[in-house]
This record gives sequence, C-alpha cells and structure tokens, in this order.
Amino acid sequence: PFKIAKEGLQAPGSHIAAGQTLCDVGPLVSRKAQFVPAFSRILNEGFTCHKLPVASPNYVDDNETGAVRNVLEHGEANVSLDGSQHYKRDLVKLGSAVFEEKAL
Repeated sequence: PFKIAKEGLQAPGSHIAAGQTLCDVGPLVSRKAQFVPAFSRILNEGFTCHKLPVASPNYVDDNETGAVRNVLEHGEANVSLDGSQHYKRDLVKLGSAVFEEKAL
C-alpha cells in the first residue's frame, strides 16, 4: 500500500524510503474510529522504537536529530505572525536539516 508521495521526493531520513511516504489506506476515513484503535493495538502488542527516548540518560543525538536540534538552537526556524495573524515558521534551514541536505 506504500508509494512515493511526490515524484522526486527525497527520503525523510534513513529509516523511511521515499517510496514509503504515501500509504493507501483504502476505505478507512476516520482517524478516531478507525486509525486510533489500529495504532493502539500495535503499541499495546509490544511495539518498540529503534531509538531511545530523549529523556533516557543513554540518549545520544544521531545525525538527523542533531542537525534539526542545531537549526532550532541557533534560531534559524523562527515563528512569526503573518498579515492574516497566522503563525508561520521559517522552514528553509529546518527542511534542509530534516532531509539531510547541508544547512544553508
């Protein structure tokens, strides 16, 4: 059921391939009634993440997390209000960090 979300899209890291960025969920339409029970079942059946929780004393940033943290700590993903009073985040450098490009 997986495919690439947009032609030319880069993989969003090392654990998800570009061809896994869109999932056809078929007739499922309700997040609350259909998706939440399915996710809850998986989590309750012993799902474990490949990364340690950030709160763990043994946690160490990997390349992806470190790049994002670096952009955020240097104030390069600022949030501001636009003319319509909507919050906007400057995503240029943050997007580069997420998609493993060299930050500008």
